[in-house]
Amino acid sequence: MAGRTYTVQEAAAELGVGQKRLFRWLREQRVIDASNIPHQSYRDRGLLRVRYGHWHHPIIGAREYARPLITQRGLDWLRQRLKEVAA
Repeated sequence: MAGRTYTVQEAAAELGVGQKRLFRWLREQRVIDASNIPHQSYRDRGLLRVRYGHWHHPIIGAREYARPLITQRGLDWLRQRLKEVAA
């Protein structure tokens, strides 16, 4: 199922919260782990995805990174969850 995905920075802007605050909340709620990888249950539900990439460090060489991406369904879910927390 292809569709729009958002970085955490883009999702934070859509939700009207800061990027650091959203990352912290996602970790506290155990949506993502300490390495920013979404837990499998949220990936299975189609709320988050993970994109892996590589970059080259000039001293230590090739490195891999994981970037959490939030689907449109995940953004709607987050909006609802944050609304519940604020109430």
